[in-house]
This record gives sequence, C-alpha cells and structure tokens, in this order.
Amino acid sequence: MRKISLLFLVLFCFNFSVFSQIDSVIVQGIDCYNDTGYIKLNLSSGVFVIEADEWEYQPYDSTSWLPIDSNSFLSSNYDTLYTTTCGKYRVTLFDSNTGGLPDTVIFFVPCAVTVGLGQQEKIRCFGDSSGVLTAPTFGGIIFDPDSSTYDSLGVYSPNDTTGDEFYTYQWFISSNLLGANLLAIGDSTNSLNNVSAGFYNVVVTDAIGCSDTLGFRRINNPYPLVIDTLSSSNISCYQGQDGNVNVVVSGGRKFHSTRNYNYYIVNSNNDTISRSDELVVSQNFTQLAALSDSSLIIDSVSFNNLPIGTFSVVIEDSFGCIID
Repeated sequence: MRKISLLFLVLFCFNFSVFSQIDSVIVQGIDCYNDTGYIKLNLSSGVFVIEADEWEYQPYDSTSWLPIDSNSFLSSNYDTLYTTTCGKYRVTLFDSNTGGLPDTVIFFVPCAVTVGLGQQEKIRCFGDSSGVLTAPTFGGIIFDPDSSTYDSLGVYSPNDTTGDEFYTYQWFISSNLLGANLLAIGDSTNSLNNVSAGFYNVVVTDAIGCSDTLGFRRINNPYPLVIDTLSSSNISCYQGQDGNVNVVVSGGRKFHSTRNYNYYIVNSNNDTISRSDELVVSQNFTQLAALSDSSLIIDSVSFNNLPIGTFSVVIEDSFGCIID
C-alpha cells in the first residue's frame, strides 16, 4: 500500500509541475471549418520554449517522435505551433523560476472526421440479405456526453474515453453509383446489418457538424451455386450395385483446399449413403475435375456403385449455401 500511495504522489506532483507552467492552452483541430490547426500556449512568467527543436511530432503509423516538418511553423517565441498535419505533438518547457529539469507536455491536434466503408461480413448466398457493413471512423470531435475526452487543461484528448463517445451515422442505398433512387436506411450506428446486393453509402457527422462520406460502393452477390449438369446410369442387373451419378457444379464459394464443394447422396428416407466433405470421403466418390479457387470454373464429380433407389444430390459451398 505504501508503494501505491507513493506512486500516486509522484504522478500528482509531476502533473502539477507541468500544469503550473501553462496558464492556458488553446488547441484548434483540423476540420471542415479549418484547414490549419494550432496549439497556442499561454505560458506562466519565466517559462519558455527555448528553440524550435523543442517541438516534435508523432505520425499515426509510428511510435517515434520526429522533428516537425514543412507542414508546420511556429510563432516567433515558439509558444504557438500552426500545422496542417493532425496528430500528437509534444513540446519541452524550461522554467527559469525553479531552474529545475525541463518538462515535456503532449498535445493532440484532432484530424478531420474520416470514414471508411468496410465489408465486415460478405453476403453468404446469392440473393439473400446476410451481409454486414461497417464504417470505421476516426478524427473529428466526437459526441461525448460525460466530456471524458477533455483533460484537466481543457485540451481535446481522444484517447481518454469511457465508452459513451460516438459519431452519428446515416446509411443510404441507391440503384447505381451515382445515387439514383436514393433511400435512407438503418439507424445511427457504425454497423448496418441484413445487407443485400446493392449500392451503399454512409455519411458520418461529428459533434461540430463536420461530416465525411466515401460515396456509393457496390456490394455484390456471390455467384449463384448451380448444378450445370446432372446425369445418372442405371444398374445393369437385378439387385446390382453399379449405378452411377455424375454432377457438374459451379458458382458459390469454394473451399479452396482439398475439395471444391461438399457433396452428399441422400436416399428417400433422408439418409446420407455417400458423401465427400471435411469429415468423410466415401470410397465410391471420384473427383473428376481439377481443384480450382475460381467459382467460375466448373467442378465435376462422380458417385459410383450405387444400389437401386431414388436419390437426391445435395451440394454445399464453403459459406453453407446448399443446392439439391
């Protein structure tokens, strides 16, 4: 318990030291109203940013701190940074009143709200509505009912979240990429369920009214799973077992492994008498066509040595779509 109390005390003293050097700060993000963001520091008396090199920038795709680039410039006394690049910035402050070690403060210049359209789950079978679309979003100023994304200096800090933060979303469907016959659908979430084939768009809006959209994107059906050819040969003698079924199939989504599709021969009692799937490959099954990843290339198989009877042929693709 003593160690925990001491840790809290050290952190509190460090933060208090830094905050006491800054009387106020204004951070302007990059958004639909402002092409240039800035960090304006109102420093306490005797506190300075000694030179331009005291400012550094951390790119989104890196954990390293770099010198500010040509997209940023500083005021004459280095206490204000202007930039067209959003992200994290840090500055080192020197306090001549105490003569102590320099302190480093990190600020975040918000990016403009930016949305991407990601297809989280593909449409499983031709013609159904099993797709799910998501709209991954970052930047902007998120709606924040409990204001947890603002630190003790009043600086926007999007990493300080409690789970109630959100953007508003509006989904649309149309009949083409130009947005003809536009229809608003869905609710204000980043996920759209029960998606069928069509042209979809989403508009995301942040707390200050800025929005972003990617335009309409086409969501396609998979190729329909079809039996191109089904032929059979009757048994040659009474009570013989030399019947044969040949099947040619295409479409759907193949397994891309040791087989193209699952095949089942089912009798009139709904019993499976022969099969080829991930669990069992019956001895009377023959793969005639070469395996291929393309659903447009036909698959051809044969079941031999079948007895007399009435049978159904059931084919299943890798997404569970069935044709018989």
